[in-house]
Parts: sequence; C-alpha cells; structure tokens
Amino acid sequence: MKRICHMMCRSSITLCAVAAILSLSVTLAVWFGSSMASEEATTAAISVGRMVFCRSIEEREPKDAAETFPTDVGRIYCFTAILNAGPEETHVVHKWYRGEELMAEVKLKAQGEYWRTWSVKGIMAEWTGRWRVDVVSAAGDVLKSASFVVGEAEPVEDADSEADGTDGQSQDEPPNDGEDHGDPEGGGPDEGSGEDAGC
Repeated sequence: MKRICHMMCRSSITLCAVAAILSLSVTLAVWFGSSMASEEATTAAISVGRMVFCRSIEEREPKDAAETFPTDVGRIYCFTAILNAGPEETHVVHKWYRGEELMAEVKLKAQGEYWRTWSVKGIMAEWTGRWRVDVVSAAGDVLKSASFVVGEAEPVEDADSEADGTDGQSQDEPPNDGEDHGDPEGGGPDEGSGEDAGC
C-alpha cells in the first residue's frame, strides 16, 4: 500500500512539473508573439499626416500652396508631415515623377511622433503636364502619393534635357535641393538644411 501511495505521489509530482513547463512555454510563446506583433505594428504605423505642394517654405510651413503652377514657377516644394516614425532615426524618400518618368529621388530623415520635412525640385519651363510625388518608407512602401500640374494638364513627352540619373538635374536646370529639412515638433537641428532649429 505504501509503495502504491509512493508511486502515486511521484506521478503527481511529475504531472505537476510537466504542467508547469507547458504553462511556462505557452506564456513565453504568447509574450514573444505579442512583442513581435507590437514591433510590427510600430513599423507599420509610420504615415504621412500632410502632403502639400507649394512655392516656398516659411517657418517650417508651406507657403503659396497650389495644385497647378505656371510654367515659369522655377521650383516646387513638396512638404510632408511624417507621423509615428519611431524613436530611432529612419528616412523617407520623395520620388518625383513627370508622367511616369522618374525625375528625382530625395532621401529625408524622419524620427519621432511628428516630423516635418520637405524636398524641392527645379522645374524647367518646358516640363509641362502632370507630376506626382510618392513618399516611400525605408521599407520601400508607398506611404502617400499626390500630384500637381505645371502649365496645362496635357500628355507628357520625354523631357528635352536629359535628367541626371543621380538627382534628376540636368546642367541647364535649376538645382534640386537634396538636403534633409527635418524638424521634430519639439525643436532640433535641421540636418544639412542650414536653417535655424525650431518647431
């Protein structure tokens, strides 16, 4: 009888140990799963709050915004407010297209919950028609796309001046500003922009 009781006790202890191990395994699996889901959600949360085309930027805000510009505009700014970029520095890319032709790519820093940044593209008078800018995340996802028109919206032909493969500039074209004009909401340096820090 004692032997039977002893064997039953040992079986109970073994069952309890197995149950504890299984419970710990399930807990760890749930924790790792939720942690990975949280990281994925943070990465996926980056978005564009505002996207505006304009003639200039003043005090880190777009000025003279429009969707149609005259042929003598000279240059057009694309202003974007990036949301939920995360605590670590990342980047977005402004891809400028005339029709379906890629004219320029500008890489811009982004960081934190709210970050204002912009690029500017030199526009030659003959480059009429519909343009668009895609805002692309570091992961390669198109976060937002918007378009504008130079002159009258008409079919786009190949540009007379061959664009430079690096920044979309030709020798006769007004310069592209490929610098980062990042600005955290709480103030901070604009990397390479040569402008004062501030919100």
